[in-house]
Amino acid sequence: MNASMVLDGLLFWSLVLGPRPQPPARVSFGVRFVLCVIVMFPQIILGAFVAFSRQDLYPYYDLCGRLFPSLDALADQQTGGIVMWIPPAMMSVIGALLVVNAFRIQEELTEANRHGLSSSAPLANR
Repeated sequence: MNASMVLDGLLFWSLVLGPRPQPPARVSFGVRFVLCVIVMFPQIILGAFVAFSRQDLYPYYDLCGRLFPSLDALADQQTGGIVMWIPPAMMSVIGALLVVNAFRIQEELTEANRHGLSSSAPLANR
């Protein structure tokens, strides 16, 4: 399961963060941005649900044992909910910002090509 999740994540982020414009890329920069936003909300909702739940959502850990026995079940669950909530949502925001930056760079290159500037010239000199 973990290997399939790693593969799924690599495929998703390679689609979203790929530097190519459409075409030849499969999706436009706008769709990539929307993907980042759409993925973010389930992460926030699920993480907040787990973090703020007042009942133990994972009672079977009492049967097989907890990694940190000194941490009670609700504190462990709250920590897990925060880990499910904050870092993934932050990565989605960073991904969305990278997509916007890639779009900006592509637009600058397109505008430079329209005006006959060489694409090898530095962007700062344009």
